[in-house]
Amino acid sequence: MIKLKEKQANYAEPRHRTIFDLDDEKSPVDHPELLLKFETPVNTENSRPGHSNPRIDHLEDSKNWLLARSGWRRKVRAYFEEIGRDFPEAIAYNNDIALKKNKDIERDVRGRKR
Repeated sequence: MIKLKEKQANYAEPRHRTIFDLDDEKSPVDHPELLLKFETPVNTENSRPGHSNPRIDHLEDSKNWLLARSGWRRKVRAYFEEIGRDFPEAIAYNNDIALKKNKDIERDVRGRKR
């Protein structure tokens, strides 16, 4: 992150801007929660086309998705501790499971109120 911060400082002048800077995207240096954005599914009209594919082919002798995700979260958690920010909770890998859990929790809460 230090190198990214240095690059952003070195190339912050208007003469360094390119067509890719017109979007005014947020930087993970200023918004570290973006490092975990891959966990949140994007289904909006304004979302950009991406090159991601829900079908991930695993190569022999390589990490599986859960192991790679866990490793990345561990590194991001260490970075959050380094900068003194609270680390957000994990989002379920399968969004359908997360939605079902949320609905079940809502039902439990409504049931207890009655």
